[in-house]
Amino acid sequence: MSIQPAFITFSGNGEPTLHPDFGQIVEEVNAVRDELLPKAKTAILSNSALVSDPSVRQALSKLDLRIMKLDCGRPDVFKRYNQPCRGVDLEAITDGLALLTEVIIQALFSSGQEGNLDPQNIIAWMERLKRINPSSVQLYTLDRGYPGNDLKPATEEELKQIKALVGEAGISAQAY
Repeated sequence: MSIQPAFITFSGNGEPTLHPDFGQIVEEVNAVRDELLPKAKTAILSNSALVSDPSVRQALSKLDLRIMKLDCGRPDVFKRYNQPCRGVDLEAITDGLALLTEVIIQALFSSGQEGNLDPQNIIAWMERLKRINPSSVQLYTLDRGYPGNDLKPATEEELKQIKALVGEAGISAQAY
């Protein structure tokens, strides 16, 4: 009796959707999965940077589970907190995520001067969530080392408060 994987997940040290042949790779992985592991699901952990690209969304739609990042609601906080490459735009990400079906949003919250826990950002983030209408939201905070003294893990209470706001919007949420 062999143990079969539940998921085949695109992730890693880098953004999977950046590969120029991402769509073809998804199709090939799905074909191999269908042949060898038909009960396994395909998934992705993505930073959402390229979700505004129609070809990326088309490839994402062929996966069983899409776990996509959205940590910020305000563009200024997004630039400071996520430090995106030039051309990566919060509004385009939000629009792209809203076009996906059954997307799970994953959000990393942290406090401190460089964090994203200010009330105005949370309000703006909630407005983006409502536009996206995800199937669920995964909330978490820093667990490993972090890049400076101006960033601290969110408290359990802060994550619970955000979870409650998401729930009030009618969206399922888990806090880790």
